[in-house]
Amino acid sequence: MELFSRCFAKKTENGREIRLFKSSDISNNTVTIYNDSISIFTTQAKQYIDTNELHLIGPVTMLNGEDSLSCQNMIFWYDLDSLHAYGNVEFKFKNNRLETDSLMYVETTGFRGYSFKATNKSKFFDPQYQISASQIIYNDISQNMSLLENASIKSKNQGAMGKNMNLNFKDSLITDITIQNNGYVFNNHYAIINQNNYQLFKDEMKGNLIQVSFKNKNLNEIIIKGMAQSTYYIVNDSTYLMGFNEATGDTISLKYINKDLNRVLVKGDARGVFYPEAGQTKIDSILEYKAYNIDYNIKEQMTFLDDKVEIKYYNTELTSNNVTVNWKNNTLYATSKDDELSKILSQNKKPISGKK
Repeated sequence: MELFSRCFAKKTENGREIRLFKSSDISNNTVTIYNDSISIFTTQAKQYIDTNELHLIGPVTMLNGEDSLSCQNMIFWYDLDSLHAYGNVEFKFKNNRLETDSLMYVETTGFRGYSFKATNKSKFFDPQYQISASQIIYNDISQNMSLLENASIKSKNQGAMGKNMNLNFKDSLITDITIQNNGYVFNNHYAIINQNNYQLFKDEMKGNLIQVSFKNKNLNEIIIKGMAQSTYYIVNDSTYLMGFNEATGDTISLKYINKDLNRVLVKGDARGVFYPEAGQTKIDSILEYKAYNIDYNIKEQMTFLDDKVEIKYYNTELTSNNVTVNWKNNTLYATSKDDELSKILSQNKKPISGKK
């Protein structure tokens, strides 16, 4: 079988040498390019000396140590260690994988070693999570990632979606997420119902702007701003489901400790409904409430309602300026200020009112 090869070489300003080897037979036509630790395999290659460019027509495969990149076509700037790959791009680096239609990247001295911009049907895979968006832009020096249009991130038990999203990293760990426009966040967790039967439940949050922070790998806090909505399942220290709560307000903050929801603060036109789990609480009916601010400490089993408080339970309604509820001993303490009085209205009973 006839086999022939040619070799071209060029010294760059930094002393690097580009070598192109072309070898072919009747059934195969392959160009191989070596640049330091980089090897590129393609079917056609054109070298532009004035601009230090290689134009590769593929399919193209690039190897750099344990990293690899495959695509249909590529422009490689060998003096800048940067490239533009397009057409069925798959980029594997460290423990990550990137799939996209168009990729521009440049080598860096940061944690991952690359900054990149992926455009159209872009997906970023990590052992812990999957990221997708129409466009993904990652700056390896600041460790910041921007997701533009149809942004989402999902892990085994958590996820977030929105029009646009911004992520900050500390090496391989995500430290915080900001979701803009139609933000949605969920958190899956288990609780015991029907004695020892574990069941999966999903806390869900929606809002115009959502900020999520993590401590190490664990969820730390979720802040929802603008048309804030939340549905969360309340679990006691023994992981028994106590019920679930639906809340709305101008701003909702959910704080977590060791993966468990610990505190919920609702500010500005706060409203909610608590649906108790049968046999797990002393409440045996739906509880509706509203106030200007609500602070619910789940671990301490205390709820504080402030300003223009209204609580409805069965056929009884309470109005007051301030209300403190102790869920441990099932008591409620209402106080009023100025000339206003706390009032209790029950069906077919005389109203009750007082300062305390």
